[in-house]
Amino acid sequence: MKVRACFSFSLVLMITVMHFGCNDSSTPIESSPVPLAESGSSTPEAAQSLGVVSPEDSSSLISPNMGQTLEIRSPTTARYSIGERVARLDTPITAVGETSNVQGRITFDSEGAISPGSNIKVDATTLRSDENKRDNWVRRNGGLGQEVSIELKSVQGLPWPLPESGSFDFRLIGEMTISGITKSTIWKTSADFSTSSVIGVAKTSVTWDEFDLSKPRLPFIISMDDVIDLSISFETTR
Repeated sequence: MKVRACFSFSLVLMITVMHFGCNDSSTPIESSPVPLAESGSSTPEAAQSLGVVSPEDSSSLISPNMGQTLEIRSPTTARYSIGERVARLDTPITAVGETSNVQGRITFDSEGAISPGSNIKVDATTLRSDENKRDNWVRRNGGLGQEVSIELKSVQGLPWPLPESGSFDFRLIGEMTISGITKSTIWKTSADFSTSSVIGVAKTSVTWDEFDLSKPRLPFIISMDDVIDLSISFETTR
């Protein structure tokens, strides 16, 4: 009986072993995790090789500056200044006429060049000085016309992108039209920059003959200089 029992036990054990051995392919095998550095999909090097851009690199796909427009706002003022000798005074004076009726904008493209359509327009009919007779002459007989316009073409010496702080000197080049006559002018400009505005002054000089203008012929004016200084004290939003 002991021999038979042992034989039965051995037979059962052998059948059991054979059963599990034949079913190894269906038994799930738990694989060990692969380190991320070896997976080839999560490292920066792998991301670049697959054309994947990480969040910190995505900014490089966007242009840092898509252009900007400066809109002229109040209290921008345009003025002329002319050296003058008058009968009532022994020493020369400077006649100054100005207006705050100024409109315009300056648009820069993505490379910092001035775009077409950038202009400044001054209502010449609203120029006022300290002498009404002078103002009437300028409006009626001076040849100034209704409007002085400046089509801005280029800029020299201005950093790009536009600064968000600090003071800078640069030049604005534009074509100024007075009563149908157009001449190229260079405006020496100084401006203070902030994140919300640009405030400064632009200056140039012209002669009467350049634009076929007439000097006032009035009893109290003895003489006037040949050069007219023009300036625009501007404020813009950005």
